[in-house]
Amino acid sequence: MTTLRVGGVQFLADKKLRVGGVTFTGTGTTPTLRFGDVVFSGNAALTVRPFPDVTVEAFDAVTVTATVGATSPPATGYLWRQVSGPTTLFQDNGSSITFTAPAAVAGTTVVFGVTALLDTQSSPETVATVNVIPHLYWIAGSSGWIPLTRTATA
Repeated sequence: MTTLRVGGVQFLADKKLRVGGVTFTGTGTTPTLRFGDVVFSGNAALTVRPFPDVTVEAFDAVTVTATVGATSPPATGYLWRQVSGPTTLFQDNGSSITFTAPAAVAGTTVVFGVTALLDTQSSPETVATVNVIPHLYWIAGSSGWIPLTRTATA
């Protein structure tokens, strides 16, 4: 076995890292950490990176893309759902969704949730918030076209 030793750190040929009495082994998503006789082993947590809030105009084509966290194993699938806002039809493309931003005189907010999937493991749901700025509707007035700023009441 080949060993590279730098101070108290050893890099062993069998993919082990030893620092003092602590040994790290494993690759990918199944690491093992050993402190003397105590062993911690298991999969790295599956997570989705947080989304920044996005502001768009009514009728814009919007794409929201999920990416797993920096220390997360790669996801094999994603589960999307609309959490709140006016009902919006969206196209599920795996790690991303696309939809047309809804129009509303006062503006609106649409929130989507996504969960990453890997075998039997799932991430906590992460939400994406899309703010839609107010959309003016124009009506014919006595002096020409004017913006409708409120909805009519019966």
